[in-house]
Amino acid sequence: MATTNVNRPSGFRPLRYRNGSDWNGQFSLYQFSASNSVDAYIYDLVSFDSTNRTGALTDRYSPGLPFVAAVASDITTAAQRGVLVGFLPEPEFNMTVTASLGLKYRVGSTSRYAMVIDDPNVIFEAQENAGGYTSTSNNLIGKGIGTAYTAGSTITGVSGAQLKSSAVVTAAAAPFKVTRFLPRVDNFGFAAADNPTYARYELLPFHWDLSLAYAAATSASATLVCGV
Repeated sequence: MATTNVNRPSGFRPLRYRNGSDWNGQFSLYQFSASNSVDAYIYDLVSFDSTNRTGALTDRYSPGLPFVAAVASDITTAAQRGVLVGFLPEPEFNMTVTASLGLKYRVGSTSRYAMVIDDPNVIFEAQENAGGYTSTSNNLIGKGIGTAYTAGSTITGVSGAQLKSSAVVTAAAAPFKVTRFLPRVDNFGFAAADNPTYARYELLPFHWDLSLAYAAATSASATLVCGV
């Protein structure tokens, strides 16, 4: 009897580093601008916010801290900055302000500090939004793949993003490269009789704008601005 996976999209979750060591919780600090209206959820992809760029050096809260924006659309080739894994209180937080501490996601048009994995050496896992892998046709492994956006949960704060089955590409422009089928007992699709729909895969960041591959493919002036 065929076994099937639970449809449970949850964005892009860090697993470990390429050298085999566990992800140790490290992140880089960024911020969301109050001028950006897109909600952001844990394990969403984020991109460098080229509209707001960085906080002013005279800003007493976050001088020079770069801005990011949640990716709220399907992505096939656009470069990304990383994956959002948490928040700190908004820069202007004080005890007399209705704070964001009780919110598990970032509401659009609010400022918030963002904890982002921007290291392209971290391996992630994510769910595919349709079937693509079988034991006789490993047609995802080694390929570049795009992402499908669905807004996350305002209750759990977790992303609804997934891998996009129809956006499998061989070009290095994809946001992720599929490295293998996630070897876990609750992940079905490896056996020929299994239904591979909603299977989960391990992913390596591919087209991230802090990766060496991306930096080599673009000019230095276009890649790094104010150290970001």
